[in-house]
Amino acid sequence: MDIGFDYRGDRAFASHFSSNGVDFVYRRNRTGPALPLSAEERNDFIAAFRAGYRKVFWRSFATMLGSMVAIIVAQLALDLPSDGWVAGIGPFVGLLPGLALLMVSIRRLMAAPSVALAQRTPVAAPVPVATFRRTQLAATPWWRFFLPPVYAAFLTWRYDLIADPVAPRHLVFTVLAVGLIALAVVGGVNKWRVGSAHIPA
Repeated sequence: MDIGFDYRGDRAFASHFSSNGVDFVYRRNRTGPALPLSAEERNDFIAAFRAGYRKVFWRSFATMLGSMVAIIVAQLALDLPSDGWVAGIGPFVGLLPGLALLMVSIRRLMAAPSVALAQRTPVAAPVPVATFRRTQLAATPWWRFFLPPVYAAFLTWRYDLIADPVAPRHLVFTVLAVGLIALAVVGGVNKWRVGSAHIPA
């Protein structure tokens, strides 16, 4: 019996497994050697990931919240100007410890099956990373590449970035908006290259 997916993280983790018609194989990062396992083992791995994901999420959230509160309290205690550079970027810096913890922890959760199945003989060779990336880009709908510029436009309007993009309280949003546009452009160009029969990815 299969299990459902309540979180986007579940679906991402489950994509590392694929059916061979009878049982399943696991590929780390969807490109590693295909390691065989049963359907029951696959469901156990997903259930363990789900339990670990919940703990990691709340631990990271608490870390982010605590760091942000600590920075704000420090700014008030030091009587820093409310329109200075530190006041502008301080709360966002507070997010970094929690985000780092989240990324490292999820990476470990994702890799757990590769450790448990390390002694098993692969039944198929690794998938070349370039081939995997081409497949992913080809399957990505074009509309997704328009979302980052839309959000960048919202940030520009919401914080009036055009009027003063390098103001202390605007700089983080300016960098984010530029990064989103660059991400969309690079992704769109790469997808176009993948779709071209004459230009390799």
